[in-house]
Amino acid sequence: MIAEYSNLAMVSATVLYLIALILHSLEWASMRGVEPPSEQQQHSGQRWGRLGLSVTLVAAIVHVAGVVLRGIAAERAPWGNMYEFVTSSLAMAVVIYLVGVFAFGWKGFGLPVTLLASMGLGLAVTVLYVDVAPLMPALHSVWFVVHIVAAALAGAIFNIGGIAAILFLVRQRAERKGTVKGYLARLPQTATLDRVSYRMHAFAFPLWTFA
Repeated sequence: MIAEYSNLAMVSATVLYLIALILHSLEWASMRGVEPPSEQQQHSGQRWGRLGLSVTLVAAIVHVAGVVLRGIAAERAPWGNMYEFVTSSLAMAVVIYLVGVFAFGWKGFGLPVTLLASMGLGLAVTVLYVDVAPLMPALHSVWFVVHIVAAALAGAIFNIGGIAAILFLVRQRAERKGTVKGYLARLPQTATLDRVSYRMHAFAFPLWTFA
């Protein structure tokens, strides 16, 4: 029964991430090609952005609940196979993104993060899913848990760092062409994106090496 609730939470989170992706797409579309944006267009973009962020927050709560319920159903840490690894790592990535938004005011990450989360979690629940099963005897070790936690967290941080790097390249290209307008103008400055990407990778590389 608990495993079924976990599965329901994962599917629900996938749908919610998809809805958030649509809302963030509307946020970007409402600002596209506008220079300078009118007050009404700014308000429209901010409204879609707030809605997308709110849905993402709810999706993250449901997602984390699904991971926890999976562990309760399995009576072990929920990192025994690729399905559990991917769902846990994606949950960490979204939580890191939300911390970045509320603690550091990250802008423009909503669309790529929800795209990653909806596609990644959708792939996990449709292709990678396996029923709850006990670990192989060889994996009954505290080092297995340490290894998987480090690997999942490093993977999550790499994804956020990669998104920051992509946004940096997109905005830098627009700056060189003198076409920073619309949704590109809502992105953080290139120096900020470069700093976020560097710090994410600088933290994740040694963590991944440790794993």
